[in-house]
Amino acid sequence: MALFYIHICSGTDVAANPEGIELPSLEAACAHAREGARSLVAAQISEGSDAVDFDLCIENESGVPLAVIPISAKVLGLS
Repeated sequence: MALFYIHICSGTDVAANPEGIELPSLEAACAHAREGARSLVAAQISEGSDAVDFDLCIENESGVPLAVIPISAKVLGLS
């Protein structure tokens, strides 16, 4: 098991995850990040956002960047 940190990055703003999570591989960390993105997107939409745009940045325990997962969605309001 390895320790991964998944941060939310938007432009120059970073919401850092100081605790990290132990997972068996980078692939598992990416899958975990994507699953968590669903709830983040849902929360932003429920707060009235019509566009969601951020990255999930995955680092190892030494702070080395391993992956960036872009999350982007546009929500059309139909009336």
